[in-house]
Formats: sequence, C-alpha cells, structure tokens
Amino acid sequence: MQRAKIQNILEQINVHDYQNALKSIQQLFGKEKNKSKISDDEQQWLRLLQGVCYAKLSYYGEAKQLFNEFSSKQCLLNLQENEIQLVLENISQPLDMIGKVRELCEENMTKQKLDKDPKTLQDIFRMCIKESNFVGAQKIAKKLFTATKETKYIFADIVFQFYQLCQLDETNDAAKIAQDMKLINLFINKIYSDISLNPEGGISKAKDLNLAKQLVRFHYRLYEKQKNYKDMLSILLTKYPDAFTDYLEHLEKLEELFNQDHSLYSLVLKKNFEAFITNSDMEKFQMVYETYDKFCSFLFKQVQITSTIEAIDSSNQFAGKLFEEVKGGDDLKPAFEHIERYYCSLESHKQLLKSTQSTHHHFKNAIKCIIQAQFGVLNRILASNQKLNGDKYELNPYFETKYKELIDDYIKYFGIILTFPEEIFNSLKDTPKSLKSYAISQTEALKETSAINRCIVHTNVYKLKIIFQEFSLFSLPANEYVPALYNIWKELLENYSTYYKEIYPDVENKYVEKGERLYTDDFVIIAADLAIDFIYRQPSIESKEVFGLLMQTTFILEAALKKSGFNYDIQLRLLLISIVLGNKDRVYDLIKALDIKSVQYETLGFLYLSTALDYGFDVSAEENTSNALQYYIENLRESKEAMIASIKSDNFEKIWEFKAYDEWINKSYFKMMAFYAKSQILLKEASKKDVNTLNVNVEYFNQFCMNKLSKESDQIVWNFDMRVIQSICCNEYSTQSHKFYWNYLGLYNDSSFLKLNILSTQVLYKIKETLNSELNEEQTAAVSNEIDELITNSKATQKSCTFDKLSNLSNFKFYNKPEYLQKYHTEKDYQTTELSQKYDFEHLFQTQSLELAEILNRFISLNTKTTGDQLESLKNKFEQISNSIQEGVKKLHEIFQHNPENEIFPITFFKNFYRFSTVHLKFLETLFKNQEQIQQRIQKPMKKNQDLKKACQEFQKKIKSECEKIASILISGLTEISKKVEPLLAEAKDSVSQFVRDVINKKQIDNGNISIFDLASSFPALKKEDVLLKLSDEIALNYKFLYSVIVDLIKESQKLFKQK
Repeated sequence: MQRAKIQNILEQINVHDYQNALKSIQQLFGKEKNKSKISDDEQQWLRLLQGVCYAKLSYYGEAKQLFNEFSSKQCLLNLQENEIQLVLENISQPLDMIGKVRELCEENMTKQKLDKDPKTLQDIFRMCIKESNFVGAQKIAKKLFTATKETKYIFADIVFQFYQLCQLDETNDAAKIAQDMKLINLFINKIYSDISLNPEGGISKAKDLNLAKQLVRFHYRLYEKQKNYKDMLSILLTKYPDAFTDYLEHLEKLEELFNQDHSLYSLVLKKNFEAFITNSDMEKFQMVYETYDKFCSFLFKQVQITSTIEAIDSSNQFAGKLFEEVKGGDDLKPAFEHIERYYCSLESHKQLLKSTQSTHHHFKNAIKCIIQAQFGVLNRILASNQKLNGDKYELNPYFETKYKELIDDYIKYFGIILTFPEEIFNSLKDTPKSLKSYAISQTEALKETSAINRCIVHTNVYKLKIIFQEFSLFSLPANEYVPALYNIWKELLENYSTYYKEIYPDVENKYVEKGERLYTDDFVIIAADLAIDFIYRQPSIESKEVFGLLMQTTFILEAALKKSGFNYDIQLRLLLISIVLGNKDRVYDLIKALDIKSVQYETLGFLYLSTALDYGFDVSAEENTSNALQYYIENLRESKEAMIASIKSDNFEKIWEFKAYDEWINKSYFKMMAFYAKSQILLKEASKKDVNTLNVNVEYFNQFCMNKLSKESDQIVWNFDMRVIQSICCNEYSTQSHKFYWNYLGLYNDSSFLKLNILSTQVLYKIKETLNSELNEEQTAAVSNEIDELITNSKATQKSCTFDKLSNLSNFKFYNKPEYLQKYHTEKDYQTTELSQKYDFEHLFQTQSLELAEILNRFISLNTKTTGDQLESLKNKFEQISNSIQEGVKKLHEIFQHNPENEIFPITFFKNFYRFSTVHLKFLETLFKNQEQIQQRIQKPMKKNQDLKKACQEFQKKIKSECEKIASILISGLTEISKKVEPLLAEAKDSVSQFVRDVINKKQIDNGNISIFDLASSFPALKKEDVLLKLSDEIALNYKFLYSVIVDLIKESQKLFKQK
C-alpha cells in the first residue's frame, strides 16, 4: 500500500506537480501508522524527494536541511550553500539524478568498474558538471580519455585544469601553479602532435581545423598566466596568425603586446585584412568589420595624423595615400597601409553591392556595416586632428564632402527605419554641428509616397532635432518650458491624428493584435519623453503644477494605449510614471502586460522590486519575485547542460562562455535583490505570528547574499542595461538632460545598503531569539559576542553607505557614457533630491536602531559577574539612546508637511513612514515587548552581590520610565499625523478624482497652456470620457488605499506603544 503511494509521489514529481507531491509526502509522514509501515531506507528517499519539491518551490532553507541530512547518511558530497538548487533539480528529470546518486552509493560500484565503463564515466562526468564540481569533472575526463582515446576528453581535462588554475592565488600557490602549468603543457603538446599541428604546415594543414584553432587560442589563454607571457605570445601569434582571424574576444588584451612589437601587430592585421577582402559571405560581414574596427581603434591610439590628402580613389588601386603624414614610427606605416587599403576596399564593396540591386535581407546589413566602418575611419581621423589643433581646427572640405556622402547613403537606405536616429547619432555625435544639421535637413527632404514611410520619416526628424539639440527647449527655465512643450505637443498629436487617419482608415474601432504596434505611436512617446525629462529636473514632484503635468502625460499615454494595447514603449513609460505616483496596482498591471521573463528580470525586474520595497509586498510582488528566482534556477541548470553539449560537439571555446554565463547568473545583483525581497515577504508573514526566530529560508537567502556581498568586487555583477528603459530621443543623448532612470533602485542601488539591511535583520532576530531563550551564562556570552560582531559589521557597513556613493553612476555598466553624464548635477534631479531626503531619514533611524541593538545586547550579556560601574554605564547609555529616539521620532512631524492646497499626496512621506513602521520600529517593538525579560536580566548581577540590589531596582524603574516617555512622544506624533490623514482619507477619492479631471480639462495650468482635451481630439474616435474616468478613479482609489495604509500603520503602532 505504501509503495503504491510512493510510486504516485514519484509520478507527481516526474510531471513537475511538486505542490501535490509535497502534500502527499507530508501526509505519509503525518500519521504514525503510515510511518511505521515505511522502512528506514524508504523514509530517507522520501525525505530526499521532499527536498526536491522544496527546491523546486523555492524553499531553499528546508531543501538545504534535508539534502545535507541525506548527504551525511548516504556519504554524498556536502552541498555548498549556493548549490542547493544544483543537485537534484538541475536536470529535466529529477528522478534521473536520484538514480545516479543511488548508483554512486551502491556498494558494488567498484573503482575498477568506474575506470573501465565509458558510459558510467560519462554519466558521472555530466553529473560533476551539473554540480559545478569541475575538479571531479577534470579527473573523470582524464579517465574517459584513457577509456575511449578520444582527443576531446583530454582537451576537456586541460580546460578544467586551467579553470582550477585561474582560481588560485599566485602569491600563495606559485609552486602548484608551476607544476600544473607544466602538466597542462605536456597535454597540449600531445594534442598538437595528435592533430599534426605545426608551424610549417600551419592551421590549414592540421587534421582537424576547428580543433587546431581552438587549441592555439586556448594556448594563448594559458600563456597569460605565465611571467614571460609576452614573449611566448609573440611566438604563438607569429607561428599561427590564422588562428586569430575574426577573434574578437581578446584583441583589446593584445594591445600591450602590440605596443612592443608593431611588426607582430602588422602581421595579425594583415591576416585579418586578407580574410576581409576575400570574404563574400554577407552574413559574416558585420563580424569582420567589428574585428577590423578594433584594430583601427588601437592603431589610431598610437599615432598623430598631422595632415590628410584631398582625394581618394574608390578602387583598390588608389591614386594617392589616405594619410599624407603620420607621426608614430616607421614600423607603423605598413599597418597604416592596411587601413588605407581597408577604407578603399570598403568603398569598393559598397559600390559592388549598390550595383547588384539585391533584395536579399543581408544586403542592407552589409551596406550598413560598410557605411558605419567608413564613418569609423573618418571619425578617428577627425578626432586625431581635433586633438592636435584644438578649437582652431576646421573641418577639411574634402572630409566634409565625404561625411555628407556617407550621410546621404545612410539616409537613402535607412532613413525610413525607426532606429535610424540612434544609429546616425553614434556616427555623428562628435562631428561639427553643420554635419548634424545637414543630416536633419536631408532626412526632412526625403520624398516618400507611402503614408507609413512619411510617418516614420516625420518621427525620425523629431528625434534627430532633439538628440542634436535643434530645439531650444532644454535650455529654457521652468516657467517657459511648459508653454513651449505644449506647442510641440500640439504638433506631435496633430501629426498623430493626420497619419492615423491616413494609415488606418478602416480600423477606427479595432485594437491591434498582440505583437503589433501602430506607426503613429512614436509621436505620443516623444511627447511623453519631453514631459518626463522636464518633470525629473524639478525640485519636487508633489507640487500640483508638476503633478498636473504628470497627469496629462499619463492621460495621453493611456489614450494611446487604448488604441495600441501592446506597445511596449508606451507601457514602459506608464510603468515609470506609475512608480513615481505610487500607483501600485497599475504598476503590477503593467508588469503583467509587459510579460517580464527571462533576461528581462535583469533589466526591468528592479522596477517592480523597488515599488514592492517602497509600498509593501502583495501577491503580485511575491509572484514576480518567485518567477525571477525560478528563472535563475533554470538558467543555472541550462548553462551546465550547454557546457556538456559543447564538449560533446567539440566546441571547447564555448565552455568558457557558458562558465562565464553561469557565474554571471550566480553573481547577479538583481538575484540578490530578489532573494532579499523573498526574505522580506517571509518576514512579513512571520511578523503576523509574532515569531522570534528567523525562518530557515530567510537564513538561507540572507546568507547567500552575505556570501556574495562580502567580496563585492569579485562576487557582484551589475546587469542593468539602460538601453531597455532609456528614451532614445531625449534622455540618452541630450547633452542638457540627464540619464534619470538610473536610480530606480533607490537606496538599494548601492550594495552596501543591501548588506546593511540584511545585517540589521540578522541582528534583530538574533536579539529576539536570545531574549526569549533559556541559556546558561557561557552560552549567553557566546551568543552576545556573535551579536556584537554583527553590530560592529553593521556599523562599518553603514559608514561605507554614504549618499555620495548612492548617487554616483560608478556601480552601473552603461553601454555608452555620454559627456553630460560626467558632469551630472545631482541637485537638479528630482529622484536624486528625493533619494537624498530618504537617505538622511534612513541614516538617522538606522543609527538609532543599531545603538538600540547595542543596548539590548548589553542587557543580554548581563550576568552575575557584572559590576556596579558597568551597570551605571549601561543605565547612562540607555538614557542617552532614549533621548536620541525621542528626538528622532519628532522628525516624523517634520517629514509629514502635507498641505492640501499645494500637494495631492505626500509620496515621499509615505515611503519614509512605511519603512520606519515596518523596519526600524521593529527594534523599538523588541524593546517594548521584551521588557519583562530585560527586567529579569537586570536582576542577575544582584544574585551574587546584594549590594547591587538598589542599583538594579533603580535601573528597572529607569527603563520603565524611559519607555513611557518614548511611547508618549511616539503616540503623540502618530496621533497628530493621524488627525491630518483621516479627513484626507475620507475625501481622497472625490477630491483626487476631481483634481485629475480639472488638470486634464481646464484651459491652462500656466498662461499659454492649451487644454489636454483639445490635444486629445487628435486621437480619432477616442472616447475621452472613458479614459478620463478610468484615470481619475484609478488614481483616486489608489491614493485612498495608500492613505488607509498610513492610517492602519499608525493604529498598529499606537496599539503597540499604548501605555498600560
């Protein structure tokens, strides 16, 4: 009977029904009569299956406990904390892995059988990789080579050996590195011999061309670890230059070597150039150009170009030289000859492609690569001359002509592509203004008969005018900006209306299908970006004027989304505005609509995480966080599968890519944020039950993050790709604007702050647990030392967590960093202003929380050996922290300065108060709820010293009186805030709804503004009232909810600290 139930559990796991499988296991263990019928062996396997279910459901703490128990009894490898999810759920069928584990545990699995059975060895080899046990994988690879004589296994062996080498500290393991290096070289030489690879025959004569190239490149990696690597690399590059053709990964690392040996550089350059001029495969054009572009970049760094000639022939047999004079040494001239041939060959390729009139989809890609490469050469010549001549430099007339020819070509082929402004900007950003104006005028001059093409051209012209600063908008003061903005809005929305009617005459009331977007949407997106850019440069977003502009921007975006329901860019801008407005429900609606998944968690996930941390977790936040964690689990598994597949297909270079990807996933900062968020969800659940100990899952999540954060430079990877959330047309490229989306993580954009929060949680629960435990003096002293160490670590972390660090951009890896980011003025940015205020508030209460924790720990450490002086010192310290807390509580009065005439909702106050009540107040709560335990600990010193009886009694009275003072001032402050909030709660829905209607409908906010409804008439057949009702009710209901959250938090706090 029980075996049938166990088999049913196995089937449930096999079809990934982990929730029901877990319930079935718990039912079996829940009844004594069932347990008595299950053998010890079956019970162990059921525990293991329970661990599988826990891991699949993201309960890693429970999973870790069960796996480690099973490991100790079955003699398996002890699982590392960051590998819990990698053992039993790391392949598609968990039962397969269980079979392998059981197989390894069989007593009859002798060493002799393992040495001779290739199939068994391959199974173990795969399992080692999946467990990240690369030492084991390397040893098994060696045995596989002995058993099969297949070269790929010896290659895999040296790859894994080298990986282990890379992990060693050269100063501590120099002897081992030298010994292992010698062994690896022996194996490499054997492979050279096996595939007949030698300098005389070169790469092309080797038995296996693919393996030969990979071996030489791997040998290059190996040389980097040796002291005389430069000389050895020179020999390798001279012997086998063909191996580095189109090899992009390490070209930048070769620069130092090329600096010393220009002839070597010229040789490798020549080989790449030969590959370029003989390449007829359009699909490979871009890779070849990228390779050559890197070489050009290096070369132009080494020289000064003092003059250029006036003419270049378009054929390979050019009439003159591209460079009339180059300063940099005779040994560089041969390399420059290749650059000259390269440029002319580009022109030749381009003319050939133009003459074919091909419609092949690779045709335009090849043309684009050629034009961009030509821009690259001209831009480097221009930069070199600008550097030499400074402000006096005037663009050479010949080169101005060449630039214009390239601009004309680019516009001809790509002027009606939506990404055209971004692409042309990258090529012209450092050129004189005359060329930028020329690009705009030539784009405007495009004559298109198709309405769709004319619409795209028109939007591209607007984008070009913004990124090249043709509008004077960005330099205007605030009182002039909004009227000017409305004039541009009017043009944009009139264009929207005109083109909409022309392009979509028969779909007046039809919505687009999933995956589609309207060509006219970009007019609205540009309008929204211009408004958002202005809003984020204002000192306060809570003023009615700025709030009103946000409402109008939201309105036109919601209106556009009504007609184009799946436009990602519109949804994203609405998401950003909803985060600013604190509209939590709309945030999660849009997150769901955006369908964030896979790598998007790295680029967009922090948007919903920051909202959850600021406004509280709900079901949507928990669901998204769990999905993100599941993504990381699946990708860690898949990276191991890909590694195995690459070895199977003899593609050994991919091992490094997949290993790097594996580390990228494992070191992701967002992954740590998701782990922290998950722990906060669990803590919130625990707080409802008044639990004093940390849940094992919270411990697991916190410890995982701490392990990574302890070595920030090595253990954290910041993966925020600003291209995903950055406006192309005004925010990314405008030199007068800011890149304002960078700090949507708020305080958490600094890893020190995340570390500080985790440490604070550990301190709090360690204190709560100890105060409610019965420990002897020796045990208590040991725990107190642990708490003291945590507090010391917390204070050190807090010192490193300064606002200057929080507000800089150094932690983020941008794909480009325009000049204006170097001159970023934090005081002009709303988000940074809010962040500064939040940091000041956070720093104050974080400091007080740690000081209070220190006092509570000293209460814990009181014992029979405590002296009177120590007791007096502790009493004085407690009085000081009490006074500090009372002063800090008064800050709540200052933070909440809500004036209904000027503000709609105190967003900044809400975020600060939510954090105060749900995080920092927990330390005060611990003090108040454990007064009885504290009083008992104060009595301990007088057990052996009755002379301290009076001092202890006075201290007890002091604690009681100080707590009463804190409670009194806290309740007084909360009551004062509550008096202001409760009336607003009563009228929130009606007053906010009416305000939204007034803002959108009235004729002006400032003089000269036009009605948003007049603008909205540009949206054909749009039921304006429907959008308005939805928007006004949504915002109103949201703020009514947030007001009620404040009221509930106040009532809970008042109840907690109410004097008995």
